[in-house]
Amino acid sequence: MEPWQFKEMLPWYREHGFQNFAFYARQYYTHGNRFNTLRVHTNNLVDIVDPENVFMIALLGKTHLRKLPSRVNGASGLKQFIDNCDYDNEQFEQWRADLKANSLNARDDLLEY
Repeated sequence: MEPWQFKEMLPWYREHGFQNFAFYARQYYTHGNRFNTLRVHTNNLVDIVDPENVFMIALLGKTHLRKLPSRVNGASGLKQFIDNCDYDNEQFEQWRADLKANSLNARDDLLEY
């Protein structure tokens, strides 16, 4: 993501108290190796949002992981992530309710997207 995208979402991240982020890396390898772009986007997240932790999904290569910011301190392969994801976990219920409430206040043109 580009810096402006993180800056635009920063107030929302702060409002909901997000300190930990997951970063999906698969699309950086679908059509060739775009690791340098992944590194730039991850640096943008760290520089602008200042998260405590970043969890990289679909990237397990130690060589590449070592080249990412030190805030990237967790990683999982895509299959392992899907197999172990707990979709019914109740810890997210309040967040889901807040997200639905905020989406009701979104501009109509955003909802049509």
